[in-house]
Amino acid sequence: MKHSLKAFYLFLFAMSLLASCNKYAQTKNDLRGNNYISGIVYLENDYSTNGLLTPLINHFVQIKDTTELSSPDYLYAVKTDSNGYFIFQNLRNAVSYTVFATDTLSGVSYYGNLIVVLSNDTAPKNNAVLVLTPDSAQQNGFIYTVMDSAHDIIANCQVCVFSSPLLFNQDSCSGAIFNLKTNSFGLASQFSISPGTYMTQATAIFGKDTLRGQDSSLIIPFIGTKKDTIIVGRH
Repeated sequence: MKHSLKAFYLFLFAMSLLASCNKYAQTKNDLRGNNYISGIVYLENDYSTNGLLTPLINHFVQIKDTTELSSPDYLYAVKTDSNGYFIFQNLRNAVSYTVFATDTLSGVSYYGNLIVVLSNDTAPKNNAVLVLTPDSAQQNGFIYTVMDSAHDIIANCQVCVFSSPLLFNQDSCSGAIFNLKTNSFGLASQFSISPGTYMTQATAIFGKDTLRGQDSSLIIPFIGTKKDTIIVGRH
């Protein structure tokens, strides 16, 4: 009986060792290929710089096998160089890889990803462009663009957002929950706010002229970024 139990435990140990070896072999196999993916990472700050792309330097970029690893798991990570370039080496062909990165700027979460399938060792992906934008899957918010009737952007425009229809209809920014100013690109934004329906007034003053516009139904979801335009004019 003792010999039988000992044999049984040895069998279980051998099976567990074999399973761990197989898992280790699969992990090693992901880094045994002869192909590579290289490219550059940008941050697109479209809520304050009108879509200007800024290279992310010394920033972590990650890669995962799309079919095997779920987010946030990844195979390994590399750092971009002083120009924002990265490279993942020793990759296999016919594998769906996801290259991705995250960042946080002024409390706003950013995310970007791209999916690459390498066909053969003589055809690497060497011009990949990874762009990080405000992460709509992790936060909510709004981005307003304020323009005049000629569709010229209006900078330094006061944008007041209300949760109360009564305060909104008073034609004053008193009681606004957000009191913002458009930047040089005519943009005003706010992130990570309570979902619901809001109302917005926009007021631009040029000498003796006052231009006004409004949005009476700004619907903010639990997750997702609402982008809209307010046209201001003489009233």
